[in-house]
Amino acid sequence: MNPRPAGPRERPDPVPARAPGPAPAASGVARLLPWVALALVLLFVVVVRVRWLDVPLERDEGEYAYAGQLILRGIPPYQLVYNMKLPGAYMAYALFLALFGPTARAVRLGLLLVNAASIVLLFLLGRRLGGSLVAAVAAAAYALLSVGTAVQGPFAHSSHLVVLAALGGVLWLLRAFDTGRARDHLGSGLLLGLALVMKQHGAFFLLFGAFALLTRRRGPGVRGSRWTADVAPFAAGAALPLILTGLALAVAGVFSSFWFWTFRYAAAYVTEVSLSAGPAALRDGFAAVVVGAPLLWAAGAIGLLLVILDPGTGPWRGMLGAFAVFAFLAICPGLYFREHYFVMLLPAVALLVGVAVDGLRRALAGTGLRRRATAVSAALFLMAFLVSLVPQVPLLLRTPPARLVREVYGANPFPEAREVARYIAAHSSPDDRIVVLGSEPEIYFYAGRRSATGHIYMYGLMERQPYARAMQRQLIREVETGAPQWLVFVNVWMSWLPRPDSERELLDWSARYVASHYVAVGRVDIHSPTETSYTWRDSVSAPDARTRFFLMVYRRKPHA
Repeated sequence: MNPRPAGPRERPDPVPARAPGPAPAASGVARLLPWVALALVLLFVVVVRVRWLDVPLERDEGEYAYAGQLILRGIPPYQLVYNMKLPGAYMAYALFLALFGPTARAVRLGLLLVNAASIVLLFLLGRRLGGSLVAAVAAAAYALLSVGTAVQGPFAHSSHLVVLAALGGVLWLLRAFDTGRARDHLGSGLLLGLALVMKQHGAFFLLFGAFALLTRRRGPGVRGSRWTADVAPFAAGAALPLILTGLALAVAGVFSSFWFWTFRYAAAYVTEVSLSAGPAALRDGFAAVVVGAPLLWAAGAIGLLLVILDPGTGPWRGMLGAFAVFAFLAICPGLYFREHYFVMLLPAVALLVGVAVDGLRRALAGTGLRRRATAVSAALFLMAFLVSLVPQVPLLLRTPPARLVREVYGANPFPEAREVARYIAAHSSPDDRIVVLGSEPEIYFYAGRRSATGHIYMYGLMERQPYARAMQRQLIREVETGAPQWLVFVNVWMSWLPRPDSERELLDWSARYVASHYVAVGRVDIHSPTETSYTWRDSVSAPDARTRFFLMVYRRKPHA
């Protein structure tokens, strides 16, 4: 970790040399180049993400957007949105919608700002830990990795929000190391606590901050009062976001629902995958994300080896290594290793890429290329960057927005959800309730209509967990009580993820309930990832038996 200040009888810790010999003094132009590189990286991100403003929302985004929409209408989370995630992402989406308007574009603009701010923070962190070359390389590597479809980068998953809060917290912690001020320790803890509220996985970045602080302050030369003066405000700041969240939800009357979903059900969810299945899931997860930019991931692996083996990586090598370990742990809860989880690992990978390039610079500094070591190292990284970028250019810069979501998610009905919602919005009143039997909460958001049940996902109801039957019965009870005017049935396997041993009560009930109370007015047949047909009229026949994926839209019968 960062060497502690020497006490009155202590000798200062040695600081490893950063190069075999004295580096030539940087000119004004050379000092400006990293900032130019940062500006170009940000321009790249803006160009790519502006093209994606009209990409349809996927289901996680639909959940966050719908929850944010409800928050702006005064309806708290966990009242009409049941989910195990902590509500930080809901609040962030509410902010996006308030700033940029009540449309899906607001989500894309919000992600653009979050991604750009994360790149800037990573640049500043890399500059602090390894110098300008590490900073510029890390910013560029993270930009490309985080927009890549391998980690579902076009979509505003909560992982991006965790990264933003975590990087801000770590950078502020380094400032606290310098100043020793209580308010800086408080601010660092506050942001790292906010990373936790964005998603439970953020707890590992909070633990990293605590580890860094405790390790730095450990030793005989540090008095207990000084140690307490640093740790106490950090701990207070870390606890504050979660405490305020709990208080706000208690005042809103939804604390019991919040507690069930985010603690009791979440505990059951993360134990579904057995430990024996974890290694295979990790292998498959890494294989899926590394393929997007193998050279950058390989450079990150080299950087990790340098951090472990080479003291020349600098006095912050312990912090870099610990940051990589805790970032890896952040993708591990539940052993699911979904692609977008890896976004939380990308800042550590990007910093390690910077360490690898800087290691090359140090190696060249001992040869005849000493005066060109930085330029040669940067040029080789640029080549690796371009080799990683070129295969992605068609998706990043040419693929139409509606097609992009198909490339990433296949036949999932995300473009169709937007059209279904438009139909319902055009043929219903704002007070009409709807229910979607399927995991497509984006329909609620697009339509601007409230759900008749808080069960906006069907996944939990199909899982092998002790609450599944009670959840199904709760959905049935809420729908029968609410009598929604509109019902959408999603016959897409990915929207349910049923299992051979899933509870069947909900499916059996839905067939009887729909037949008794609704008439079909719309049918959406997904024939292939490139072909979808829509049928809208007062009475719609059942889909062709040969149609594998379809959505049925129902209107409630008069007096039903």
